[in-house]
Amino acid sequence: MWRVGADVTLRAEVWGKAPERLADGLAPYPLVAHLLDTLLVAGVLWDTWLSPRLRRLLAKELCGGDEGCARGWVVLAAGLHDVGKATPVFQLQAASPRAGVDAWRPLMATRLTEAGLPACDELAVQALATSTGRVARRHEYLGLVALSGHDPVELRGLRLGTDWLAAVAGGHHGHWYLPARDSAAPYLAAGMCSGGWADVQADLRGVVAAAAGCDLAETPILDPARAAVVVTLLTGLTILADWVASSDLVVHGGYRVIEKGIDPYSGGWPAARGDALVTVVASTVGSYVPPGNPRATVLGRPVAGQMRSLRPLQADAQRIGPGAWFVAYPTGEGKTEAALLRHMAGDPEGLIFGLPTRATTTAMQQRLGSIFAGTGNTVLLSHQYAAAHRVECASEYGLEWYSSSIRRLIAPLVAATCDQVLVGALRQRHAALRLLALANHHVVLDEVHTYDQYQSHLLKALMAWWGATGTRVTLLSATMPQWQRRQFASAYTRDEATCPDEAAYPAHWVVTGEVGQVAQPTLSQDQPDLRVELVSSDEATDRHAAWAKDTHQAHPGCHIAVIRSTVDDAVDTARRVQSALPGVAVVCLHSRMTVAHRARVEAQLIDRLGPRAAPGPPLVVVATQVIEASLDLDFDLMSSDLTPAASLVQRAGRLWRFRDDTQRRARFGVLPDGRMMHVVVRTRDGVITGRGSLPYFASELARVAQWLSDTPTIQVPENVQAFVDQTSLDLDQVCADLVNAEEIAAASRRIESATLNVSNLRQRVAAPEKRCRYADLNALTGGPEDACSLRDEDRMGTRFDDDQVSGTYLLVGEPAGVPLPVGTLAATGDAARVRQALDAMVSVTGARLCAALDEASASTVPTGWRPRSRLLAHARPVHVDQLSEHGLTYHERLGLIAADILTGAP
Repeated sequence: MWRVGADVTLRAEVWGKAPERLADGLAPYPLVAHLLDTLLVAGVLWDTWLSPRLRRLLAKELCGGDEGCARGWVVLAAGLHDVGKATPVFQLQAASPRAGVDAWRPLMATRLTEAGLPACDELAVQALATSTGRVARRHEYLGLVALSGHDPVELRGLRLGTDWLAAVAGGHHGHWYLPARDSAAPYLAAGMCSGGWADVQADLRGVVAAAAGCDLAETPILDPARAAVVVTLLTGLTILADWVASSDLVVHGGYRVIEKGIDPYSGGWPAARGDALVTVVASTVGSYVPPGNPRATVLGRPVAGQMRSLRPLQADAQRIGPGAWFVAYPTGEGKTEAALLRHMAGDPEGLIFGLPTRATTTAMQQRLGSIFAGTGNTVLLSHQYAAAHRVECASEYGLEWYSSSIRRLIAPLVAATCDQVLVGALRQRHAALRLLALANHHVVLDEVHTYDQYQSHLLKALMAWWGATGTRVTLLSATMPQWQRRQFASAYTRDEATCPDEAAYPAHWVVTGEVGQVAQPTLSQDQPDLRVELVSSDEATDRHAAWAKDTHQAHPGCHIAVIRSTVDDAVDTARRVQSALPGVAVVCLHSRMTVAHRARVEAQLIDRLGPRAAPGPPLVVVATQVIEASLDLDFDLMSSDLTPAASLVQRAGRLWRFRDDTQRRARFGVLPDGRMMHVVVRTRDGVITGRGSLPYFASELARVAQWLSDTPTIQVPENVQAFVDQTSLDLDQVCADLVNAEEIAAASRRIESATLNVSNLRQRVAAPEKRCRYADLNALTGGPEDACSLRDEDRMGTRFDDDQVSGTYLLVGEPAGVPLPVGTLAATGDAARVRQALDAMVSVTGARLCAALDEASASTVPTGWRPRSRLLAHARPVHVDQLSEHGLTYHERLGLIAADILTGAP
């Protein structure tokens, strides 16, 4: 092993990793070796992972378009990231609670003293332990001070255009720290970066700059209007390079190189490490491999020598270039394939496909996995329960590296819930890496009509970021209100005039900085009109159940859907329908089911009602709105609670979805002349109330009801856009109606909530007129004390609940829960058992229900829940035997429900 010798130079004393080895007579990993490793990893990421588009952007901003020159400055920024470790507070971990415990510290102190490097004096150590001085213990903050060369007191106003290298180092651990104005940290930092330590820091800068092929005296000056974008991208890349370079695989490989006699300070280090680091990046981060035949990849191989023909929208997609592409087309027109064809027609870059629910995300992961099979790409799944789903590896990089949501977004191909994308707009640690990942991919967001005002506000911020980075974005939806079109387009281009004034439908258009050009290719097939039977009732559940019974008796061979707006209503309706139709299969689907239970139901529905379903007996499905955007299913007849227009149109897309007239005629007896939807308006004394309309706005539902009353047949596609635009809730209008005004206020609270949570990405970083300073970067992340702490990864602060009460629970005990003792679950690190536990999790919203489950959890684990696996930490265990004690039960068909539901009359 490489051992400490008496003749090592002063600069070699400074460690970067593993100081505890000193206690065993072994040398720590030198700081210079880690800096150079990170530089080299960043170079590999530039060559293999960073998209050509981002390489061009950085080259333009750094070197006027010269990519070779830009590469040198990018890797230099990464290599300098840990210069702040060359300080006495880091080298001795001063003010640490373990200062008097670790055996290596006095050894290190002695060596530094012998080398002429001063330690922190006692007063400095005391100051570092105070709330106003603790920031000066952070090596990234010290790196900011060391690289800026400015008075640390003035760093709040640091100009990013000239001091971008310092800003990258300052943010590489996830937060851009900003001490309080009265903090002692700047004065402490100044002392840490002076004298002999300043010489060591200068020495390290010189070695790293030489390895990068750069002269620090000629550091480029960035355009002030673009500097924040560049710094954010470079910080994200530095974080990623540092993560890879800090892995045991890289550090242990470095020790072996040192043992061969290669000095990290010698010019031979890059050559000795280069090939190994290329292999490490390939086996962890990976890279996107473009398919050789895009059309065959998306549409399938030729059958009998004939390639499937492209639908009009899909043919147009291959000609869509840069920018944000908006697609508002009916279901069944191949929007997913169109997005993939657009993806493959452009620069080779990664793909993130964002969807509204876990079910659609998991289904998309499987679909993309099938499409990209044999191309060398693996499709990563990113949602709260992603670890519960096994992914077959189609390439050589290791899936265990993608253990967190932010790392999963780094993968070349990602199927994610929209939450995983929208969280990029929130203030959080490592915001720079998440934003880099989102900019490094072509981002496709499906079912955008499901986004409420809160989510739309978050997406607006991200659209500004994507516009600033030239990211390709594709927004798909069966319908898209004009207010959404205008908001997203203007954010992307930073110009209110870029959205077409007339909302054509069906249509698609691209915005890149100019007014979007609208195209309306013909539909691939006629869309049947939709006749709506609108009824009002104070007893909506009775009306749905009676309709299902009568409809089945009239059409006993047909598949029927009943869609309710709340879980409790869906459960109650399913019970009543099953009681009325005892010989018919009735399936219930909603969000309050365990992961495994819901997956079984979804698989059953796909098998019976999906695109490859064989003819079979009739099925009645009672579900919440999860079915609207979750599964690719085909029903003959449907009853629905009244919803906003966009959702009703989306639900109608599940009627006659696959256009199989032969099976339709067989089930109906004759071929119907149009689609029919039974819509129940839930009222109280004939009035749509706020409580009865949840989770929607009563005023919006009143508009929808009035429109359908006046126009009971929706001509498709002719009436669709008018239906959506004339009934959607417009926050800009003045509402004289009291109910309307209250609901506008409620919607405004959603916007206000988003404004409090967002990172000011659009206003501070992506705005071209903004001359950003270091304090603006701090707004992206805050500090550790005020950064977001997101317990539920699937929601991640991107969904607005008026009561803000939700939770994730782990059911323990058979038959509904994981069949393992709580103690075993807490202690397990076994991947199979963790997946088993994830399968038994259920997400719940509502104050009363969460309170009952919290009490049941307290009885299950009275001493608290501290599991070994991080994947289980966010859930609260509840033993199934405790459910009945708190008025709950888990039903094998209906999921988690109040026990008294089963005792009441159906």
